[in-house]
Amino acid sequence: MTITDDGLLLCPHCETTDTHVEHVFVSARQEDQQINEITVNAVSGQVRTHEAHVAPKGSGVGIGRRQRIALAGFCEQCGRRFALVFTQHKGVTLVEVAEGELPDWPSEEE
Repeated sequence: MTITDDGLLLCPHCETTDTHVEHVFVSARQEDQQINEITVNAVSGQVRTHEAHVAPKGSGVGIGRRQRIALAGFCEQCGRRFALVFTQHKGVTLVEVAEGELPDWPSEEE
């Protein structure tokens, strides 16, 4: 994840500033318990709970042992999707960029 000196988020693929973050994925759980997947569409305000998909995860720690929050977006320039992932695992918070398999995002019309 790269941010300019002015605080602008750069696309992890093409490094332009034309990024949009429009969805929040939360994998809510206590340590090693069942996960409640929650999705928030920041454009429409729709919230879905107990989703079937798994929130985006980074390659370093995967799903982790506790909660995970992913801020998902896309780049206007290259059109690729990405997610900034915060994973609570073994007493620390790991921050990663997920670029591989991302779940389908709720559309803006929903």
